[in-house]
Amino acid sequence: MKRKADDALPTRAVVAELSKFRKVARASIDAHRRRVEAELDAVRQKVEALAEANKTSDGRGRDLRDMLTLLRSHKIDPTKGRRKDLKKIESLAEDLSMLCERW
Repeated sequence: MKRKADDALPTRAVVAELSKFRKVARASIDAHRRRVEAELDAVRQKVEALAEANKTSDGRGRDLRDMLTLLRSHKIDPTKGRRKDLKKIESLAEDLSMLCERW
């Protein structure tokens, strides 16, 4: 078999496309991080506002206890960086947001 010349292989094009894809992937991950952090910040602000109001209904007290249980019981190992951990983080943020949605 005849071997193709090195300049006939698309190595430079692949390297260039990998570089572009890395930028897109990083931007997507950053956008996801910002969205989750914004959701968590909104929950924190609602909880702080509730604490400042000094008036809590029984339902909100239950919601706060549920939120505390969720926050304390998560099983996420940040050193592993697994996709399922990212899904857990997103799910937890959504659950917390849903609990304080009706406040």
